[in-house]
Amino acid sequence: MSTSLTVKNGIITGIDTAEGPAVINIDGKATSYANGCIYPGFTDYHGHIAALGKKLNGVALNDCRSADECVERLKSKIHQHDSWIVEYGWNN
Repeated sequence: MSTSLTVKNGIITGIDTAEGPAVINIDGKATSYANGCIYPGFTDYHGHIAALGKKLNGVALNDCRSADECVERLKSKIHQHDSWIVEYGWNN
């Protein structure tokens, strides 16, 4: 038993099982795979929790328009930190 998958304009419009090769038909162009199988897309979704925590505790500079604006924003955060001030996002 094999599977046939039909896609039109980026949308799956048909899935059929039949004897023979696995067939993927995208916008009218069919490709067959003699001993193939068709599986749903697998997505690797994960998060970097420690990095997210660091970022949330950092000072966002991505919307600053100048180095002087960065310095002023960092100065405004000095009272909130007892050691290093970590920033992210500055790109001159």
